Amino acid sequence: MNDELRPEYDLQSLRVRKVGSGRKESNHTDLTPNNQSYLAGKIAEFEQFLGFFEQQLQALKLRSKIF
Repeated sequence: MNDELRPEYDLQSLRVRKVGSGRKESNHTDLTPNNQSYLAGKIAEFEQFLGFFEQQLQALKLRSKIF
């Protein structure tokens, strides 16, 4: 079993906003180009899934009106 994380799951390169009394005013997270492209790909996959789900839902609605 390989316990190494895949490169796209390496969270060491992320900047995370700190909470508490010593936090900075910045409220953004910088992503590396690899993480950006991975996230963009996952968002595109999710949008495709939503489109497919919407089509299936519309087909079910049409079928229920017919019967």
